[in-house]
Parts: sequence; C-alpha cells; structure tokens
Amino acid sequence: MLMKDAAAELGLAESTISRAANQKYLSCPRGLFALRYFFTQAVNADDDGEGFSQGAIKAVLSQLIESEDSSKPYSDETLVKLLKQRGIEIARRTVAKYRESLDIPPAHKRKFTE
Repeated sequence: MLMKDAAAELGLAESTISRAANQKYLSCPRGLFALRYFFTQAVNADDDGEGFSQGAIKAVLSQLIESEDSSKPYSDETLVKLLKQRGIEIARRTVAKYRESLDIPPAHKRKFTE
C-alpha cells in the first residue's frame, strides 16, 4: 500500500500519514516491524504522482519471464520495452536489479534448447 492511498482513504494529507508512521513499530507474533515496512514506495511516478510499487513491477516482471519462450528468453532490454508497453518506464539496470532480487537468472542462463 502506498502512503498516498492510505491518506486518501483516511482523508488526510500524505505528510500526516508519513509523520504518524515515523519511528512507530508494530509488535506481533512474527516479530517487530517498523510501520513504514507496510508501505511501499512508488516507482516511476508521473506528474500527477501516480506510480507503481516495486512489488507490482516485480510481479509483472516475473509474469513476463514465466510466459516467455524458453528457447528464446527475453533480454533485460526487451523486458524494458515490454514493461514500457504496460506503462512502466524503468531503466535496464533496474530491470536487472529486480530480476536478480527475484532470483531469476539472466537470459543466457534461462535459455533451454530442445
């Protein structure tokens, strides 16, 4: 969830939500979490502040790679173009970083020939 979305839902300013979550923690059976942990950062925000979260971009990236032809996998540059068609404009280096964080190897290691 984006802080902007929480602010809109509560009818408050985004800065108010940010200040309220700052240096606050939640203790639960799974551990101690900073409240900011539960908010994602928008990536690729345009003029009106709309953007995609890293998690959303990673999900789309993972979906694209899962649906690729294993004999001709997408390069990072091709993934950038496919993401751009979906309205997500990020750099090739960012695609590589996200791909690595998802434990997805580069195209030459994903290639399988029959």
